[in-house]
Amino acid sequence: MPPFAPEPQSQYAHGTPYSSWRRRVAAYLVDFLVLLALYGVPLAASWVAIYAVTDDDATAESWSAIALYALIPIVTLPYYALTMRRGGARNGQTWGKQALGIRVVRQTGEPVTGGFALLREMLVKNLLLGICGIVQLIDFLWPMWDDYRQSLHDKIVSTFVVRA
Repeated sequence: MPPFAPEPQSQYAHGTPYSSWRRRVAAYLVDFLVLLALYGVPLAASWVAIYAVTDDDATAESWSAIALYALIPIVTLPYYALTMRRGGARNGQTWGKQALGIRVVRQTGEPVTGGFALLREMLVKNLLLGICGIVQLIDFLWPMWDDYRQSLHDKIVSTFVVRA
């Protein structure tokens, strides 16, 4: 067992209480709104450019969809990598987690790095578990009944979400 593993049935990881499910959901919603705002400007600019050079609405809609799907990783990857890798008390916090006073900690006690944030948020949470809607829903609800208040993606990458 890693040196910082919590005791079974404990309400703490690294001496800090686990986050409630409601705080996790609220932080997710704040992050969603932040990302929506970050997508807005480049997406609006790309749509204006697409519709300015295209007379056919069907073609413009196709290119608009391509622009949207291209922007998602361009905006989302740096958001998670840059916010969660910050040092000190902000390590493991997106702006949503920071606003709600929670953070991600690794079971090993190591700080969250940009690469680890990408692994957790994008590869495991969104790609692996996000492929199927029902699995993503189960992952989202899992902390409600888990002893360590972990989602499935937390279990896969050995993280806990705790009060900051």
